[in-house]
Amino acid sequence: MTTYTYLYIRKPDQELPIVGDVDFYLKPSAYRTFKQSVHNGAFLHGVTVLARTDIDFVKLSDPAIDVTAFVGSYNLKEVSPTMHSS
Repeated sequence: MTTYTYLYIRKPDQELPIVGDVDFYLKPSAYRTFKQSVHNGAFLHGVTVLARTDIDFVKLSDPAIDVTAFVGSYNLKEVSPTMHSS
């Protein structure tokens, strides 16, 4: 069973005009393995490691749909301290 602990709304972003997104958390060891598989070319399309200095995550997307998912090994409360637990 999945338990969601945070609900947040992203501010609109002209550089990222998507209708919705979701963030998935992996334990750090599982995330490192997943990220390495992305670097090794395990996925052909729609999976990229984002090169950002403020957070480390993998983006999952498909140009045919308007939703993006992000996978990381971070706690959302640490990334955005203004979030409140549900």
